[in-house]
Amino acid sequence: MGKGRHTIKVNKRGRKGQGGRHNKKRKTDEAGWDIEEGKGKRGNWAPSERKNDLFVEYYRNTFGFSDAEWTEFSESLTRDLPTTFRITAHSYFAAALREKLTTYFQPKLHNVDVGSELLPNIMQFEPLSWYPNGNGWYVRTPRRALKKVDALTQFNQFLVNETEVGHTSRQEAVSMIPPIFLKVENHHKVLDMCAAPGSKTTQLIEYLHQGLEHGQIPCTIPYRLYRFECYSELRPGMVVANDVDEQRCYMLVHQVKRIGSPCVMMANYAAQLFPAIRPKLDDGSRSEVTFFDRILADVPCSGDGTLRKNFDLWGKWHPGLGTALHMLQLRIATRAARLLKIGGRMVYSTCSFNPVEDEAVVAELIRRGQGALEVVDMSDELPGLKRSPGITSWKVYDLVHKDRDTKEKEYKWYTAHSELPERRQGSIPATCFPPTADEVEALHLERCVRVFPHQQDTGGFFITVGEMPPVPDEEEVFKKKHKRKAANATGAAAATTTTEEAANAEEKGKEKEAETKADDAAGMELEKQEKRGRRGGRRRR
Repeated sequence: MGKGRHTIKVNKRGRKGQGGRHNKKRKTDEAGWDIEEGKGKRGNWAPSERKNDLFVEYYRNTFGFSDAEWTEFSESLTRDLPTTFRITAHSYFAAALREKLTTYFQPKLHNVDVGSELLPNIMQFEPLSWYPNGNGWYVRTPRRALKKVDALTQFNQFLVNETEVGHTSRQEAVSMIPPIFLKVENHHKVLDMCAAPGSKTTQLIEYLHQGLEHGQIPCTIPYRLYRFECYSELRPGMVVANDVDEQRCYMLVHQVKRIGSPCVMMANYAAQLFPAIRPKLDDGSRSEVTFFDRILADVPCSGDGTLRKNFDLWGKWHPGLGTALHMLQLRIATRAARLLKIGGRMVYSTCSFNPVEDEAVVAELIRRGQGALEVVDMSDELPGLKRSPGITSWKVYDLVHKDRDTKEKEYKWYTAHSELPERRQGSIPATCFPPTADEVEALHLERCVRVFPHQQDTGGFFITVGEMPPVPDEEEVFKKKHKRKAANATGAAAATTTTEEAANAEEKGKEKEAETKADDAAGMELEKQEKRGRRGGRRRR
């Protein structure tokens, strides 16, 4: 190098002046996994301990598991979640993808010895037994292993490529259940109230297109055919995807864009305050409120059903998470029921085991409906899916005392709202508690569906299907009710008009009377002036 010049050290990533500190090779085992060197070192971290005494105490008492079943349940939660994905059913290449997975990847990857303590020794690669038409697939390997194990890299790249173009979607197995239970058809108007990040939304769009010829659009007025008269022959199907978080809405747009459907509308509202939609007509007026044929309310929850992939939640979980979210979940579910069309179907779901977030919300929703909404029995749907029924009795586990010095917490079980201390009765709603013995039979909470991780090597999930069945002559009753309201409104308007007319007539009468008085006064004044003039003339003479 010449005089006055200096060298610039560039690391392997092309970054200047870092001296290769970020290029230090990580120590890995034979399978490519990082060897832990202690917490705090760059590129290494201490894994969360997958244990929580409160969790054990709460759910063992809530569900009454036997010792053998509890061991199976708790052990399944400590294992990593397997990889699952689904083929887009309306994709032109759906049949070709199924064939390639069946004839090429399945024989190649099934029963492969992965050879790592963090993974199952023998990997399974097979379709989900309960998913329709063989479009759901199960890989008994965590998602992070697909990038690190040499035997799986080709399949991982294949999955990435097909996902980017919308032919497949990575989605947790239990997350696929709610859209299936909705039974979306081509002509339905569908609302996804808490849509982000969008895996269920894309599944709803998939069912909206299912059964149509490739390239046919189920939307009433697609943007390419807007100025043509043939749009009236197409179906009025659409999906409204809503989420309260603006940043997550961008993620939702990215997910939906892969599917390439024009029958989607994005919204950014708080789900419990979702507005009534009144489309604008050609003459500038607004149509009647749009009610939805299908509504999915996958509400925010404590998320303890995702412990197999959200490991940090083990150290954060406590029973108060459920009671804190209960009212928000109930408001969202209530708003969903109000937007549901008569004869429509809604699904309420959470990724939580907690009955305070699950059956307690459903019970109060049915009470508020006063018979208009009923829980549907789904035991005959998806025969290959292993599930458990909803429960009708549970207790609330609440914090009683916390020691400031030792940080130790004391909890207590409560069976009724009246048993709570007075200072806690305002914090924990009465709707968190189980129904009375008289209500149990009418609510049908046993028709709810709960999926436990140990049943089919999945995550945890809770699903309830509700329908608003048409009542005999419901439309006539509805019309009569509105006619009566309209008649009352017309009568009130007529009465108001009569009152206003009377008031106007009275005012006009007063004005005329005042004018008459003014004219009389003016006439009298003129007479006086004339008399004065006559007198003055006489005097001058």
